[in-house]
Amino acid sequence: MKAVGGAQALERGLVLLEAIAGAPAEGVRLADLAERCGLEPPTAHRLVAALERYGFVGRVGDSRRLGLGPKLFQLASLSEDQGGLVVAARAGLLRLASYSGDCMFLMARSGFDAVCLDRQDGEYTIRSLTGHIGGATPLGLGPGSTTILAHLPKDERDAILAANRRRIEALGHVPPSEDDLARIRERGHYYEVSKSIAGIVGAAVPILTPKGRPIAALAIGATEARLPEPRLAAVIARMQEEASLLNLTIANSRAAVRS
Repeated sequence: MKAVGGAQALERGLVLLEAIAGAPAEGVRLADLAERCGLEPPTAHRLVAALERYGFVGRVGDSRRLGLGPKLFQLASLSEDQGGLVVAARAGLLRLASYSGDCMFLMARSGFDAVCLDRQDGEYTIRSLTGHIGGATPLGLGPGSTTILAHLPKDERDAILAANRRRIEALGHVPPSEDDLARIRERGHYYEVSKSIAGIVGAAVPILTPKGRPIAALAIGATEARLPEPRLAAVIARMQEEASLLNLTIANSRAAVRS
């Protein structure tokens, strides 16, 4: 069998990592992993062995099942220690969770997806599309994700929607139209009633660069009963205040680095 090399090996390794990350807490068997990722067992074995050597993959307990290894958590910890968006946004997210009593999320783009970078729960916790920190949804599905998409340049929006349309429809949702995304930009926020989780609503505001490019989004998840008008308007106003503060913090940090 021809050896797997170069960029192809890297791409396949990343696919394996994503599949392992989405596995149950008890881990996943190598054979099941290979089938899920469309790889021949020997290829999957070689790639997993390499990931395991570097600590990105490990065995769950005394079993042969695979789970994420400590190296990923170490890298994530180092990234947070060095600062960045999660650290910069943490205080504001805590303030919003305390003010609203509901779940607050920090969402950021990752390719064709939006990833939950941080989550702070208030008094009332809910299920969400992302589920947990590190969870992802296709761009165009969910308040934070759709808000990020709305503020991207049109050529990027078109390419992302073309790639994600079937994914979103397969999850029982309708992809946003260009008119939908224009309204989000005009209003400065997005509000939706969940079609996946009964009784849950969400709203989001963008975190933008001075040139208007989305860095991320702040989002709230709550029950319909807890987020009626005019409470919705008050909460969104507070979210926009925190987004503005975060924009200023990031801009000052970048200016300090350039100087």
